[in-house]
Amino acid sequence: MSDQLRIVFLDDAMYSLGGDVDFSDIAGQGKYVRYANSTPQEALERSRSAHILITNKAEVTAEVISGSHDLRLVAAAATGYDNVDVGAATARGIPVCNVPGYAENTVP
Repeated sequence: MSDQLRIVFLDDAMYSLGGDVDFSDIAGQGKYVRYANSTPQEALERSRSAHILITNKAEVTAEVISGSHDLRLVAAAATGYDNVDVGAATARGIPVCNVPGYAENTVP
């Protein structure tokens, strides 16, 4: 495999967040692949070689995490991350982050 950073978005904001989010900075950091959505089986297959896995609604299960041998970070493109098995990620030393300030001005 290449040394290039591999970034996989399981359910890209273009589709899941309405398309108004610019991910060009992230895409410029390595090989960026995005999908409209991912079933649990597709998430497992698509994440295998990822260094960074981004999700909005797609589930990042313990099986996905254990099958992603190069995984360094799971990023939730939302305020919550209940769709990510944080325990499985933590057990592997993989940080999980989210977007804590998302919609803070529009929701209240």
